[in-house]
Amino acid sequence: MAEEKIQYKENDFDPVNQFIEEQSAIRRSKSFWANAKSISLILVAIGILAILIAYAFYLYNKKDYLTKVDQVRQQAYERGVSGSRDQINQLQSKVNTLESSAKSSQLIIDGLETKNKALETDNQNLQKDFIKSRDETAKLRTSMLENKEVKFYQKELQKIKEQATKDKTSLQTDLILFLEKDHTLPNGKKVAVKTRWYFKDPSQEKPNLKNCYIDFQTSDLRALELNDKQSDFNYPSYYSDRLKLEKNVFVQIKNEKCNL
Repeated sequence: MAEEKIQYKENDFDPVNQFIEEQSAIRRSKSFWANAKSISLILVAIGILAILIAYAFYLYNKKDYLTKVDQVRQQAYERGVSGSRDQINQLQSKVNTLESSAKSSQLIIDGLETKNKALETDNQNLQKDFIKSRDETAKLRTSMLENKEVKFYQKELQKIKEQATKDKTSLQTDLILFLEKDHTLPNGKKVAVKTRWYFKDPSQEKPNLKNCYIDFQTSDLRALELNDKQSDFNYPSYYSDRLKLEKNVFVQIKNEKCNL
């Protein structure tokens, strides 16, 4: 059998392959730019989201800042109000102190006015008492001049003066006249109240000194000196122990019985 020649025909697909490669390259290029656009959009979206988040965070921080500012302002206001209240309280305390001082001063003034009125009243009473005492002294002087004992001693003194004149002598010796009054003490004891008038010269009409004493008229109790009108007298326990009487009893006797 004769060998058959196999005939074949060669086709050139290079242009086709080239076309396919070019289309693939185009598709790859389109896919790349599409992916790039997508990525760009995603990045833009992420950037916008980041901006929005930052703005939201800014607003949050701003709100917190404003809140803190308000709190600081409120605290400052409260401190200011508290300080003003303290100042007001201090001023009120000072006002109260001044009012209290004014009231105290007014009370002192009122007290001084009351004392002044009382002193004026006392002065008027003293003037009345002085006038009354002067009148009583005048009456007492008149009564003493009319007293029989006084008249008796005046007559005796006059006789001494007349005798001295008659004898043409000058009597310069001291003269003592005694005026005696009987008295009964509250304890029933009888005593004699004696007044002594001292004259340096019998020609004198008034004595130089007058004093008084009480004669208990017993040997166991010595006389109690009452001194003159202006002087106080000593009242020892020697008398109070024996007489059982207070000093005011003898003060009254001195004022009523002694011719001072």
